[in-house]
Amino acid sequence: MRRRVTAISVVLGFLAIGIRAQGRPDFSGDWVIVGAESVRIGNQPTEFQAPMGGRFVARQDDIGFRAARLSDPDATLVALFDGSETSRMTPTLQPGHFLESLTAAFWSDNRLVISTRANPANGRTDNSVLSLDQNGMLVWQWTPQRPELPGTATFTFKYRKR
Repeated sequence: MRRRVTAISVVLGFLAIGIRAQGRPDFSGDWVIVGAESVRIGNQPTEFQAPMGGRFVARQDDIGFRAARLSDPDATLVALFDGSETSRMTPTLQPGHFLESLTAAFWSDNRLVISTRANPANGRTDNSVLSLDQNGMLVWQWTPQRPELPGTATFTFKYRKR
């Protein structure tokens, strides 16, 4: 009887560890880009700068995800996990001009899905899916949608923790 109780306890312990290991990833950290995939739209090779640049710092808690480019701290991305939109005004290259953006996020299994509408009136949308690969690298898949671009392309950026 004692062996059965011990065996059951061990099995339940492993199950609890497995369930915790399969939870939502924590993207907090100082991330440095290690790779980018460019794609073709039509016959033109198209490359976009990674949405968060070559290096960013992310913080995550129970409420949301925040990421700040080290090269441009004013371009901080804030996404709340309850799906509500956050608004931000980012300075442009023209003095006194700002770009409004609205961001919403939700979890899809162990991936964080973020949608940002930049200057909502002009139809620009950035959709991002964040996940961790088997090596602990952050995989940021970014799909910009622009009225001036034909079709849709997804760009993949990989980051490692610094």
